[in-house]
Amino acid sequence: MTFLEHVGEFRNRLIRSVIYYILAVGVTFYFREPLFEILRYPLPEGTKLYYFGVTEAFFFYMKLALVSGLVLSSPFILYEIYAFFAPALSPSEKRLIIPAIPITALLFIAGVAFTFLVIIPLSVKFLLSFAGLGLENILQVEKYFGFVIGFSIAGGLLFETPVVLAILAKLGWVTARGLLRNFRYALIIILIITAILTPTPDAFTMLVLSVPLIVLYLASIFIVVRIKPISQTDDQFE
Repeated sequence: MTFLEHVGEFRNRLIRSVIYYILAVGVTFYFREPLFEILRYPLPEGTKLYYFGVTEAFFFYMKLALVSGLVLSSPFILYEIYAFFAPALSPSEKRLIIPAIPITALLFIAGVAFTFLVIIPLSVKFLLSFAGLGLENILQVEKYFGFVIGFSIAGGLLFETPVVLAILAKLGWVTARGLLRNFRYALIIILIITAILTPTPDAFTMLVLSVPLIVLYLASIFIVVRIKPISQTDDQFE
């Protein structure tokens, strides 16, 4: 391909990606009320959300549609990105990237779902319990939306640990033996992260979040062994 052909290819795939996103936003805006009910899941039954100002409700639903539309259209956009770079990839690179894309997506979705369905309800219940100290809850829908989305994305990113470690192993920066030897340090880091992400002081909530992360770390060691067997590596953490 010439340079102008590359530019044309990029333009066409960009236009298609934008169309996918606009259509997805339209669909999610149409189903805004069911999506809003899903968003309310972590709240205790009977809890109300409030908005202030004439336009706040509209802009809230728009933000909800924009975020949901990005999630809905992401598989199609990722395909367009891959299809643009695919001609420049070698067969070995394609064999590595093709399975990595769905695995990365599934891990992120699993992290978001686990955080949204388990961690956020526990955290919200604890945080709202302070209203019993002579305070009254007036939950602003915009702030609640930001809290849920930010928390969920953080959980999704944490579940990408195997992908990150697999990339580092492919680059030769980590080894399975090194990950095993440094497991106790990884455990401390995981506990610190869960302590920061979970505002509740009880050990149960920290345990609920830390156990999947520990399992993912151990699974990452197995993946790293598959990428670069221990017998073929020099331990970089000795």
